[in-house]
Amino acid sequence: MGNQSMDRQHISNQSADEKSVSVGFQSESSEKAWEAKLLAMPASDYMNDEQLRFFRHRLLAERAEIETHLRDEGRHRLP
Repeated sequence: MGNQSMDRQHISNQSADEKSVSVGFQSESSEKAWEAKLLAMPASDYMNDEQLRFFRHRLLAERAEIETHLRDEGRHRLP
């Protein structure tokens, strides 16, 4: 299976939750504001629903960045 069909398969296997989280921010500044809000929360709110959404978004964004890097690296290799 080629890289392109693997990419399409991965995208089709994403849950609706993953897709909505991956487009949840309009800008980096809104993510920074969300992060600051979470850091200001009391310890009793540790890993509440909002914090879980934030970290899920962050992890999905990092995964997407890594997948893009790996795809780009694969294109630069000699056959």
